[in-house]
Amino acid sequence: MIIEEMKKILRVKRLLLLAAFAVLYFILFLKPYVQSSAGTYSQYKTLGKKVSESYGDPLTPDHFQAVNAEYERMAAFPDQPLADINAFVQNDEQFKAYGFDGLENFMSEVDRLSYGEQVDLMSRIYEKLGSQNMDKGTAQLIDLGFWRELVDCYRQEILFSLESENGTSYYENLTTEQKARVHARNKEEVYRLLPGRILDNNFEVLQFLGAFMILSGIFIVLPYMVSDNRSRMTALQYTSVKGRRYYLYKLAAVVLSVVAILAVELMFYGLIAGINGVFDYWNVSVSSFLSGFISWFNLTLGQLSMLALGLCVLLAVGIALLVFCITAYCSNYITAIAWQLPWVVLAGVYGGILMISFTEITGNKYVTPAVGVCGFLAGVVIASGQYLLERKKNI
Repeated sequence: MIIEEMKKILRVKRLLLLAAFAVLYFILFLKPYVQSSAGTYSQYKTLGKKVSESYGDPLTPDHFQAVNAEYERMAAFPDQPLADINAFVQNDEQFKAYGFDGLENFMSEVDRLSYGEQVDLMSRIYEKLGSQNMDKGTAQLIDLGFWRELVDCYRQEILFSLESENGTSYYENLTTEQKARVHARNKEEVYRLLPGRILDNNFEVLQFLGAFMILSGIFIVLPYMVSDNRSRMTALQYTSVKGRRYYLYKLAAVVLSVVAILAVELMFYGLIAGINGVFDYWNVSVSSFLSGFISWFNLTLGQLSMLALGLCVLLAVGIALLVFCITAYCSNYITAIAWQLPWVVLAGVYGGILMISFTEITGNKYVTPAVGVCGFLAGVVIASGQYLLERKKNI
């Protein structure tokens, strides 16, 4: 009987509509954070892993000396073809007229030039050294930027800040509780290597995917009871004792259907995380010296991600149960949709606001988990209470 009810919920047309909505949602919100192409993110992802493997993770002060020596070598004596590009920029009269003394200086200040000036200067490099050398030189410049960020963050966050009152350069005016957490983090977690771009991008994915998980549960459950009520099926079932118990089968079908949809979405997160290199840092602390982030809790990137997704699953199931309970009294689709608007707003708030920098010490450590757990419990309690009422209902 549960399977039959699930078939009514997971109708092919409904699933196709959900798939179409998912594609549109992905293009609008998630696609910018799927880092599949070459560029700064890709190079930072690779370099972070390379440094960890070559110099050690955790990166102790002794290991940092070797990292710092490598950075100073790269900065003072760039490899080819970056060295050739820098030499050309330094000696070219037109570049000197604008005050540029190297490719990095030019790239960092290019926005102050007009579009025509930018094209003219870039063309001079391409004509002299070729597009292939220019592309390699730009990639080397990104590499140098990563090493500089790594060295600067280590110096600022570990060498200069560990013994300070706050214990970190990331935040100011911390409370006593926040300072205690920072000093606990500084014992071990701070030495782990997690590029901030990886963490920030993962937060964006969790933020938008979390909202979609809740919305998909609403979408798949909303028409279910409205359709039954319009066909008078529910009233017919209530004419017998066995029919009144059928409510439990409906309830189980709702939960299993939503969980099935959420399982697919969790697999989709795994696909995105794999492309973005999240699994390469899965067991690395999010409170790294390089992440620009300190959590209230000693969490790895994997633990933080699973906690966030788990809370979204709980809230999605809880809201789906509430939608089921509300639509049990609706026989008009427009009315049913109107009653679900608060849950749509909650999905946006939970993903768009509460999931941003989830567990960061500058925020309340309990709000996001409390909303997720309370939403789930509310759905369970109200659905259970409605079952007891329906058994006594006088038709």
